[in-house]
Amino acid sequence: MIMQGLYAKTRTSPLEARYWSCTTYLLGAGRAMQYSFVPRDGTRSRVPWHPPDDYLQQALAAALRERDVYFDFLVQEQADAHRMPVENASVVWPERLSPFVPAATPSLFRQE
Repeated sequence: MIMQGLYAKTRTSPLEARYWSCTTYLLGAGRAMQYSFVPRDGTRSRVPWHPPDDYLQQALAAALRERDVYFDFLVQEQADAHRMPVENASVVWPERLSPFVPAATPSLFRQE
């Protein structure tokens, strides 16, 4: 519990975090891949000292009232079946063997 408290990162907004797929997916015949969503603008908001229970919801709503939000959708293709197994989701695939490649730009437009 103490170690998690030391290393846990407090999220400032759902729009400022990087997301990864939890498992691998089929990318055509005999090809596997993982994906990641990365926020494009790099904005970092501040977390209040004593945040309310719904502070992430409030941060999301405030950001979407102010601006459009863009993500990069990145794909990492399996390059080595031994070092990048599809059967074990706990293994982190090395980016030096297969870097993430941009595939799309999903967007969330300003809204109330």
